[in-house]
Amino acid sequence: MANGFFSEEKVSEIRDRSSILEVVSDYVNLKKAGKNHKGLCPFHSEKTPSFMVNEEKQIFHCFGCGVGGDVFKFLMKVANFSFPQAVEELAKRYGVRLPPRELSPAKKKEMAKREILFQINLMASEYFHDLLSRRREGEEGRRYLSQRGMSEKIIKEHRLGYSLERWDGLVQYLQERKVSLELAWEIGLIFPKKREGWYDAFRGRILFPIFDLQQRVVGFGGRVVRGGEPKYLNSPESSVYHKGEILYGLQVAKGYIPEKDCVIIVEGYFDLLTLHQFGLKHSVATLGTAL
Repeated sequence: MANGFFSEEKVSEIRDRSSILEVVSDYVNLKKAGKNHKGLCPFHSEKTPSFMVNEEKQIFHCFGCGVGGDVFKFLMKVANFSFPQAVEELAKRYGVRLPPRELSPAKKKEMAKREILFQINLMASEYFHDLLSRRREGEEGRRYLSQRGMSEKIIKEHRLGYSLERWDGLVQYLQERKVSLELAWEIGLIFPKKREGWYDAFRGRILFPIFDLQQRVVGFGGRVVRGGEPKYLNSPESSVYHKGEILYGLQVAKGYIPEKDCVIIVEGYFDLLTLHQFGLKHSVATLGTAL
Protein backbone atom coordinates (compact mmCIF):
# COMPACT_ATOMS: atom_id res chain seq x y z
CA MET A 1 0.00 0.00 0.00
CA ALA A 2 1.33 3.47 -0.89
CA ASN A 3 2.03 5.25 2.41
CA GLY A 4 0.21 2.43 4.16
CA PHE A 5 -3.27 3.29 2.84
CA PHE A 6 -3.65 3.06 -0.96
CA SER A 7 -1.98 0.93 -3.62
CA GLU A 8 0.61 2.45 -5.96
CA GLU A 9 -1.71 1.61 -8.88
CA LYS A 10 -4.59 3.56 -7.35
CA VAL A 11 -2.37 6.55 -6.52
CA SER A 12 -1.02 6.52 -10.09
CA GLU A 13 -4.57 6.41 -11.50
CA ILE A 14 -5.54 9.45 -9.45
CA ARG A 15 -2.37 11.29 -10.47
CA ASP A 16 -3.04 10.53 -14.16
CA ARG A 17 -6.65 11.72 -13.97
CA SER A 18 -5.86 14.87 -12.01
CA SER A 19 -5.02 18.21 -13.58
CA ILE A 20 -2.40 19.99 -11.51
CA LEU A 21 -3.22 23.16 -13.44
CA GLU A 22 -6.86 23.01 -12.27
CA VAL A 23 -5.94 22.24 -8.68
CA VAL A 24 -3.26 24.92 -8.37
CA SER A 25 -5.54 27.47 -10.05
CA ASP A 26 -7.89 27.16 -7.06
CA TYR A 27 -5.16 28.83 -5.00
CA VAL A 28 -2.86 30.71 -7.41
CA ASN A 29 -3.60 33.14 -10.25
CA LEU A 30 -1.63 31.52 -13.10
CA LYS A 31 -0.65 32.98 -16.45
CA LYS A 32 0.75 31.13 -19.50
CA ALA A 33 4.50 31.43 -19.89
CA GLY A 34 5.79 29.25 -22.74
CA LYS A 35 5.36 25.59 -21.75
CA ASN A 36 4.65 26.59 -18.16
CA HIS A 37 2.11 28.60 -16.22
CA LYS A 38 3.49 31.03 -13.65
CA GLY A 39 2.19 32.96 -10.66
CA LEU A 40 3.09 34.27 -7.23
CA CYS A 41 4.15 31.49 -4.88
CA PRO A 42 1.55 30.68 -2.19
CA PHE A 43 4.28 29.42 0.15
CA HIS A 44 6.41 32.55 0.52
CA SER A 45 6.05 36.29 -0.02
CA GLU A 46 7.21 37.57 -3.40
CA LYS A 47 6.42 40.39 -5.83
CA THR A 48 7.86 38.80 -8.98
CA PRO A 49 6.32 35.44 -9.99
CA SER A 50 8.73 32.53 -9.55
CA PHE A 51 6.15 29.75 -9.06
CA MET A 52 5.79 27.52 -12.13
CA VAL A 53 3.37 24.75 -13.09
CA ASN A 54 4.20 22.38 -15.93
CA GLU A 55 0.96 20.86 -17.21
CA GLU A 56 2.71 18.31 -19.40
CA LYS A 57 4.85 16.90 -16.59
CA GLN A 58 2.11 17.51 -13.98
CA ILE A 59 4.53 19.14 -11.53
CA PHE A 60 5.01 22.49 -9.82
CA HIS A 61 8.19 24.23 -8.70
CA CYS A 62 9.03 27.55 -7.07
CA PHE A 63 12.40 28.97 -8.03
CA GLY A 64 12.18 31.36 -5.10
CA CYS A 65 11.76 29.01 -2.12
CA GLY A 66 12.56 25.69 -3.81
CA VAL A 67 9.28 23.92 -3.00
CA GLY A 68 8.07 21.55 -5.70
CA GLY A 69 6.43 18.24 -6.48
CA ASP A 70 3.29 16.70 -7.89
CA VAL A 71 -0.38 17.45 -7.32
CA PHE A 72 -0.43 15.46 -4.04
CA LYS A 73 2.52 17.42 -2.66
CA PHE A 74 0.85 20.70 -3.61
CA LEU A 75 -2.41 19.87 -1.78
CA MET A 76 -0.52 18.62 1.26
CA LYS A 77 1.46 21.84 1.42
CA VAL A 78 -1.26 24.38 0.58
CA ALA A 79 -4.17 22.81 2.51
CA ASN A 80 -2.17 21.14 5.29
CA PHE A 81 -3.47 17.71 4.22
CA SER A 82 -1.90 14.38 5.08
CA PHE A 83 -1.05 12.21 2.07
CA PRO A 84 -4.20 10.04 2.49
CA GLN A 85 -6.35 13.17 2.75
CA ALA A 86 -4.83 14.55 -0.47
CA VAL A 87 -5.47 11.22 -2.22
CA GLU A 88 -9.09 11.15 -1.05
CA GLU A 89 -9.71 14.78 -2.01
CA LEU A 90 -8.39 14.26 -5.56
CA ALA A 91 -10.17 10.93 -5.93
CA LYS A 92 -13.47 12.63 -5.06
CA ARG A 93 -12.75 15.54 -7.41
CA TYR A 94 -11.83 13.36 -10.40
CA GLY A 95 -14.25 10.48 -9.88
CA VAL A 96 -11.88 7.71 -8.83
CA ARG A 97 -13.34 5.02 -6.56
CA LEU A 98 -11.18 4.21 -3.58
CA PRO A 99 -11.19 1.04 -1.48
CA PRO A 100 -12.10 1.68 2.15
CA ARG A 101 -9.15 2.51 4.37
CA GLU A 102 -8.06 -0.10 6.88
CA LEU A 103 -8.61 1.70 10.16
CA SER A 104 -8.40 0.64 13.77
CA PRO A 105 -11.77 0.12 15.49
CA ALA A 106 -11.14 3.22 17.64
CA LYS A 107 -10.38 5.34 14.55
CA LYS A 108 -13.47 4.04 12.75
CA LYS A 109 -15.61 4.91 15.77
CA GLU A 110 -14.09 8.40 15.97
CA MET A 111 -14.64 9.08 12.24
CA ALA A 112 -18.21 7.79 12.39
CA LYS A 113 -18.94 10.08 15.33
CA ARG A 114 -17.47 13.10 13.52
CA GLU A 115 -19.69 12.41 10.52
CA ILE A 116 -22.73 12.36 12.81
CA LEU A 117 -21.67 15.69 14.35
CA PHE A 118 -21.34 17.23 10.88
CA GLN A 119 -24.82 15.91 10.05
CA ILE A 120 -26.33 17.40 13.21
CA ASN A 121 -24.76 20.79 12.43
CA LEU A 122 -26.10 20.58 8.88
CA MET A 123 -29.60 19.78 10.12
CA ALA A 124 -29.47 22.71 12.55
CA SER A 125 -28.25 24.99 9.75
CA GLU A 126 -31.14 23.93 7.51
CA TYR A 127 -33.61 24.49 10.35
CA PHE A 128 -32.29 28.00 11.06
CA HIS A 129 -32.10 28.95 7.35
CA ASP A 130 -35.63 27.71 6.68
CA LEU A 131 -36.96 29.76 9.59
CA LEU A 132 -35.28 32.89 8.25
CA SER A 133 -36.03 32.49 4.57
CA ARG A 134 -39.46 30.83 4.45
CA ARG A 135 -41.32 30.83 7.76
CA ARG A 136 -43.69 33.48 9.08
CA GLU A 137 -41.92 33.25 12.46
CA GLY A 138 -38.71 34.42 10.81
CA GLU A 139 -40.09 37.87 9.96
CA GLU A 140 -38.22 39.55 12.82
CA GLY A 141 -34.93 38.09 11.58
CA ARG A 142 -35.63 39.15 7.99
CA ARG A 143 -36.51 42.67 9.13
CA TYR A 144 -33.30 42.92 11.19
CA LEU A 145 -31.11 41.81 8.27
CA SER A 146 -32.90 44.23 5.96
CA GLN A 147 -32.10 47.04 8.38
CA ARG A 148 -28.45 45.93 8.32
CA GLY A 149 -28.53 46.14 4.51
CA MET A 150 -28.17 42.43 3.81
CA SER A 151 -29.51 41.25 0.44
CA GLU A 152 -31.39 38.00 -0.15
CA LYS A 153 -28.49 36.85 -2.33
CA ILE A 154 -26.01 37.19 0.53
CA ILE A 155 -28.41 35.50 2.96
CA LYS A 156 -28.69 32.54 0.60
CA GLU A 157 -25.01 32.38 -0.36
CA HIS A 158 -23.87 32.29 3.27
CA ARG A 159 -26.88 30.25 4.45
CA LEU A 160 -27.77 32.70 7.22
CA GLY A 161 -30.43 31.62 9.67
CA TYR A 162 -32.65 32.72 12.52
CA SER A 163 -33.46 31.10 15.86
CA LEU A 164 -36.79 31.63 17.57
CA GLU A 165 -37.17 33.44 20.89
CA ARG A 166 -38.22 30.14 22.49
CA TRP A 167 -36.47 27.56 24.58
CA ASP A 168 -37.09 24.35 22.66
CA GLY A 169 -37.47 25.09 18.93
CA LEU A 170 -34.31 23.28 17.84
CA VAL A 171 -34.68 20.67 20.59
CA GLN A 172 -38.08 19.62 19.22
CA TYR A 173 -36.77 19.66 15.63
CA LEU A 174 -33.89 17.33 16.55
CA GLN A 175 -36.10 15.08 18.66
CA GLU A 176 -38.52 14.61 15.77
CA ARG A 177 -35.59 13.42 13.66
CA LYS A 178 -34.32 11.00 16.34
CA VAL A 179 -31.06 12.89 16.77
CA SER A 180 -28.85 12.20 19.77
CA LEU A 181 -29.34 15.22 22.04
CA GLU A 182 -26.16 14.37 23.93
CA LEU A 183 -24.19 14.81 20.67
CA ALA A 184 -26.04 18.05 19.90
CA TRP A 185 -24.97 19.22 23.37
CA GLU A 186 -21.35 18.25 22.61
CA ILE A 187 -21.24 20.76 19.74
CA GLY A 188 -23.01 23.49 21.71
CA LEU A 189 -26.40 23.54 19.99
CA ILE A 190 -28.41 22.72 23.10
CA PHE A 191 -27.88 22.46 26.86
CA PRO A 192 -29.34 20.19 29.55
CA LYS A 193 -31.77 21.68 32.06
CA LYS A 194 -30.88 21.41 35.72
CA ARG A 195 -33.45 18.73 36.42
CA GLU A 196 -34.73 17.16 33.24
CA GLY A 197 -34.89 17.96 29.53
CA TRP A 198 -32.99 20.25 27.19
CA TYR A 199 -33.08 23.84 25.94
CA ASP A 200 -31.77 25.67 22.85
CA ALA A 201 -28.42 27.45 23.06
CA PHE A 202 -29.28 30.00 20.33
CA ARG A 203 -32.51 31.92 20.96
CA GLY A 204 -33.73 35.07 19.20
CA ARG A 205 -30.55 35.36 17.14
CA ILE A 206 -29.34 35.70 13.58
CA LEU A 207 -27.27 32.57 12.88
CA PHE A 208 -24.04 32.53 10.88
CA PRO A 209 -23.10 28.95 9.97
CA ILE A 210 -19.36 28.41 9.81
CA PHE A 211 -18.07 26.14 7.05
CA ASP A 212 -14.76 24.39 6.53
CA LEU A 213 -13.13 24.06 3.11
CA GLN A 214 -15.04 20.84 2.48
CA GLN A 215 -18.30 22.84 2.77
CA ARG A 216 -19.21 21.13 6.06
CA VAL A 217 -20.92 23.12 8.82
CA VAL A 218 -18.54 23.02 11.79
CA GLY A 219 -20.13 25.61 14.07
CA PHE A 220 -22.25 28.73 14.43
CA GLY A 221 -22.11 32.33 15.48
CA GLY A 222 -25.30 33.94 16.75
CA ARG A 223 -26.08 37.69 16.98
CA VAL A 224 -28.90 38.71 19.31
CA VAL A 225 -31.74 40.59 17.56
CA ARG A 226 -33.67 42.34 20.35
CA GLY A 227 -30.75 43.30 22.53
CA GLY A 228 -29.31 41.63 25.60
CA GLU A 229 -26.12 39.85 26.54
CA PRO A 230 -24.05 38.31 25.21
CA LYS A 231 -24.43 40.21 21.93
CA TYR A 232 -22.65 37.37 20.12
CA LEU A 233 -22.80 33.71 21.10
CA ASN A 234 -20.47 31.25 19.41
CA SER A 235 -20.16 27.47 19.20
CA PRO A 236 -17.62 26.01 21.61
CA GLU A 237 -14.46 24.21 20.53
CA SER A 238 -15.26 20.61 19.61
CA SER A 239 -13.84 17.68 17.69
CA VAL A 240 -15.19 19.26 14.47
CA TYR A 241 -14.61 22.95 15.26
CA HIS A 242 -11.29 24.61 16.11
CA LYS A 243 -11.86 28.32 15.64
CA GLY A 244 -8.16 29.15 15.40
CA GLU A 245 -7.93 26.99 12.26
CA ILE A 246 -10.94 28.37 10.37
CA LEU A 247 -11.83 31.69 8.74
CA TYR A 248 -15.45 32.74 8.33
CA GLY A 249 -16.49 32.99 4.68
CA LEU A 250 -13.47 31.13 3.30
CA GLN A 251 -15.68 28.54 1.59
CA VAL A 252 -16.93 31.36 -0.66
CA ALA A 253 -13.78 33.50 -0.76
CA LYS A 254 -11.45 30.68 -1.82
CA GLY A 255 -12.76 30.92 -5.39
CA TYR A 256 -11.96 34.64 -5.59
CA ILE A 257 -8.66 34.91 -3.68
CA PRO A 258 -6.48 33.46 -6.51
CA GLU A 259 -8.13 35.80 -8.99
CA LYS A 260 -7.31 38.89 -6.88
CA ASP A 261 -4.01 37.43 -5.65
CA CYS A 262 -4.69 38.84 -2.19
CA VAL A 263 -7.08 38.45 0.71
CA ILE A 264 -8.84 40.97 2.95
CA ILE A 265 -9.14 39.87 6.59
CA VAL A 266 -11.79 41.54 8.75
CA GLU A 267 -13.00 41.06 12.29
CA GLY A 268 -16.69 40.21 12.27
CA TYR A 269 -19.49 38.42 10.47
CA PHE A 270 -21.26 41.55 9.25
CA ASP A 271 -17.97 43.13 8.12
CA LEU A 272 -17.39 40.08 5.94
CA LEU A 273 -20.94 39.93 4.57
CA THR A 274 -20.92 43.64 3.71
CA LEU A 275 -17.68 43.32 1.76
CA HIS A 276 -19.01 40.29 -0.12
CA GLN A 277 -22.21 42.16 -0.90
CA PHE A 278 -20.21 44.98 -2.49
CA GLY A 279 -18.20 42.56 -4.63
CA LEU A 280 -15.10 42.19 -2.45
CA LYS A 281 -15.49 38.43 -2.23
CA HIS A 282 -11.79 37.80 -1.60
CA SER A 283 -12.56 38.62 2.04
CA VAL A 284 -12.61 36.44 5.15
CA ALA A 285 -13.21 37.08 8.86
CA THR A 286 -11.40 35.84 11.93
CA LEU A 287 -13.27 33.78 14.50
CA GLY A 288 -11.91 35.27 17.71
CA THR A 289 -8.33 36.01 18.64
CA ALA A 290 -6.92 32.47 18.35
CA LEU A 291 -5.81 32.84 14.71
